[in-house]
Amino acid sequence: MTNNELSFQSYAKRVTALAPQAQIKTSSNSAYFDMPYTNGQFGSDKDQVQLTFGTSVKGKWR
Repeated sequence: MTNNELSFQSYAKRVTALAPQAQIKTSSNSAYFDMPYTNGQFGSDKDQVQLTFGTSVKGKWR
């Protein structure tokens, strides 16, 4: 959605898939292959999810 809002003003309960747009890398530019864990119902309106990686990473997500 272009306005970054969930349909029907719902809560973000869980993440069912992640789609990186490019390779996820560590701060030293090494490839990172481990999956993050997620927390749903994050943020003041509970409409966000939080990804937590085992180390500092950089990359882009859809």
